[in-house]
Amino acid sequence: MQVLLTICLIPFFIGVSLQLMLIPSITRYWAERFVDFENSAVSEAELMQAVDSGLRFVSGGQDDMPRGDDYRTAFTNDAIAHMHDVRAVFTATRITTGVLTVVILVAGVTLVKRNQLASFGQAMSSAAYIILSLTLVTVFFGWLNFDALFDSVHQILFTDGTWSFQSDSLLLRAYPFEFWIAMASTWAAVLLAICLGAVFIGQRLRESYT
Repeated sequence: MQVLLTICLIPFFIGVSLQLMLIPSITRYWAERFVDFENSAVSEAELMQAVDSGLRFVSGGQDDMPRGDDYRTAFTNDAIAHMHDVRAVFTATRITTGVLTVVILVAGVTLVKRNQLASFGQAMSSAAYIILSLTLVTVFFGWLNFDALFDSVHQILFTDGTWSFQSDSLLLRAYPFEFWIAMASTWAAVLLAICLGAVFIGQRLRESYT
């Protein structure tokens, strides 16, 4: 049961951190600071509308993105197809996190009935330490070469050739590279906070129920 919990808690913590990172106020905060207004072919208002509609869509909201054939002033079919792929990743993460929540709750109730909450605490700590180790390694490589890390993640999640766009496209003006660095840093910080909380709670459960 403890091993199963540890295995389930790893993607659960990652999924929760991703959902927290996608809170509109967080994404807009970074967007407002890194959107490329200076080189955009559309007005500031139009660019922010594109930013908001794109973020809303990939997070599971309505599709009101600006569409068109001119990649500088609208999201083309290729750009929208990529955003559908991103939305699918977020949707799968949301569903997986929901399923894992049920599994973890059932396992937790079972351990409570068996008076084995120390095992739950150990699973939380183990999952957190594994994630922390992987996160530190990832952050280190991202610090060395974020471009390579960014490309590697996209190659894992998406089909080659579906996520490369011209530098002056509306998509990259709305979501420039600096935006993704900020979002990745935010995700790492949120995940770190969750893991530290899990370690703290796990330690308390082990001390109280051993």
